[in-house]
Amino acid sequence: MKSLAAGLAIALFALAGCASKKVVGPSVDGSGFLTIQTEQTEYSWSSDPQEWLGVNATIHNNSDRTFYASIGDRMYSSLDQELLYFGDNADATIEKRVTPESWAPVRTGPLIEGAGVIAIRPGQTYSLTGNLAPRSVGTHRIRLDFTDQPEIVPGRKTYREVSNSFAIR
Repeated sequence: MKSLAAGLAIALFALAGCASKKVVGPSVDGSGFLTIQTEQTEYSWSSDPQEWLGVNATIHNNSDRTFYASIGDRMYSSLDQELLYFGDNADATIEKRVTPESWAPVRTGPLIEGAGVIAIRPGQTYSLTGNLAPRSVGTHRIRLDFTDQPEIVPGRKTYREVSNSFAIR
């Protein structure tokens, strides 16, 4: 009986370890289709309390598939855009580490015209930018939800990738 309990405890410990690595790693759902890398590993707020903090990153499509996300400038209405945005009501946002295993979205700047659907083409690299406000400090990351269908359809498969972690002071 003791050996069965010990075996179950070891199995649960191993599963817990795997789950926490999956949450914290660069690819939340294990797809690895995209790589998101911030320009810096540490950002600092200025002394001006009214200022927004800009965060820049790159997105690279490592796969041979085209993906779609609402992170473009809706005013241009083109699937092909080089400069992409995270922000309120976009498929890309900033998250803050709440516990070692959990993350929560933080307030980002609004996209005045809204976010438009863009294509993330195979082998291509794109610039991603946006602003944070109000002030948030701690460990953060960028989270991107995307799909392999340009249309918004109920029940579509959604993938999720996250960037490297970065500090905001």
